Amino acid sequence: MLLPLARLVETLSSCIKAYDESIEKLATEKYPHAELLRQVKGVGPLTALAYVLTLEDPKRFTKSRDVEAYLGLVPKQEDSGASQPQLRIIKMGDMMLRRLLVGSAH
Repeated sequence: MLLPLARLVETLSSCIKAYDESIEKLATEKYPHAELLRQVKGVGPLTALAYVLTLEDPKRFTKSRDVEAYLGLVPKQEDSGASQPQLRIIKMGDMMLRRLLVGSAH
């Protein structure tokens, strides 16, 4: 009775392995910048490739802080007089990449 489910798991596992290999190949051969990002502990081929493909041309950002804002990783600001409360990140930009980056940081 469980044999069809076991076959399905085996099929899905082989598909996932094939996709992992194609992501690895794409990250190493076509996008060499992704290899530099993978030197950071916790950053794998998927995160590095998503980062490179989302930013497209890194030269369009004059400062690294501009990349943070582009990805929505800067705190929201609601300054009032002398009060500057620490608020959550604004969460604008590419949600998938932000999740990958936060997951890699943990």
